[in-house]
Amino acid sequence: MSESLFSWFFVMNSKKLICLAALLLICGCGWIWYSVISPQNLLDQANELAQNHPRQALELVQEAMFRSVSDYPEAELLRVKILILSGRREESLGAFSLIEHPERLPAEKLLEIGKLAQESRNYFLSELAYQAAAKNPSHQVVALRALIQVLLFTRQEFKALTFVDQLIEVNSQDPLAWQIRGNIELNQRHLAEAERAFRECLKLTQNQDQEQSVRENLIQILIDRGNVREARKELDTYLEKFLRTAQVRLEEAYLLRLEGHPEQGLERIEQLCETDHPQRIKAVYLRGLLRLDLKNLEIAIGDFKTVIKQQPWHKEAHSKLAMAYRSLDQIDLAQIHAEISEELNQKAVRLLDLTSKLAEDPGQTSLRQEVIRLNQELGNFEEAKKYQ
Repeated sequence: MSESLFSWFFVMNSKKLICLAALLLICGCGWIWYSVISPQNLLDQANELAQNHPRQALELVQEAMFRSVSDYPEAELLRVKILILSGRREESLGAFSLIEHPERLPAEKLLEIGKLAQESRNYFLSELAYQAAAKNPSHQVVALRALIQVLLFTRQEFKALTFVDQLIEVNSQDPLAWQIRGNIELNQRHLAEAERAFRECLKLTQNQDQEQSVRENLIQILIDRGNVREARKELDTYLEKFLRTAQVRLEEAYLLRLEGHPEQGLERIEQLCETDHPQRIKAVYLRGLLRLDLKNLEIAIGDFKTVIKQQPWHKEAHSKLAMAYRSLDQIDLAQIHAEISEELNQKAVRLLDLTSKLAEDPGQTSLRQEVIRLNQELGNFEEAKKYQ
């Protein structure tokens, strides 16, 4: 009986040991799987290597995708990140386009992709990433603002306006959204819509820098619309709160011109004309207009020549120079500058058309080169750099 009892204990202990060993083996295999060969761990390793060892990182991502039992969009997104960091522009865009439902990925990672693509001047990819992130309610405002910034930078103002309206719909009390809307409408010369947007911004803003910038634009809009009384009212309000900037001096001189006081207008900008301020050429051009109003044709011609010497693409200066020469019966010179002004106008119209086409198909190299060339010929050097 003692032998059978001993045998029973031995068997039971053996079974326990076997079960314990099996449990330890399972745990060990699980630990190895999780810490060494699991898809997630491979992704973690790849992310650490992405910046300095992109080739190894891509191999780890490929291995993680191979070991995954289903689609692995997180791995595909990391692959996009590595391709961006490697400078492989077209491949990164292609890789992102293969991700089904990118809006379901973590918004933080989509925002990271958008920022990296933007910094590497891969603007179309940046746009796609921000659009996907904007579908996440908790990150919608941040993503929309980033998306709008990219669209404005790439001159897609009409498209940007759609997302600005979304931003206003999310939060109609956001003064920045109204300011952006006003700036877009102003650039497109939709002056009534721009005025409305800026006035909404002024109702909401508590930021003095923002208020100053918006009021300066509002004064210019009212001048351009010929609303002299309202422009004077806004200028007086501005001067109660802020010192005159160079832009406000120009606006005040324009306003004085509309009010029939060209001599006072000249006084406002004379000092600005004699400085090396970035607004100097605008001031010299305006001085030419004021002198033209005063029938001081010879010295007005001198101002317009100064403008053209610095900015040969200044079509308005060529047009006014032609007018001044015509008034002096110097028809040949008038004809030369009238033709230059018309040629510049035609180039500006063509540039608008080509820019719209390029926005629809960013991959057209020849179209991109033409947009760069026209921007350079029209003096838009910063714009040209955006397309290079």
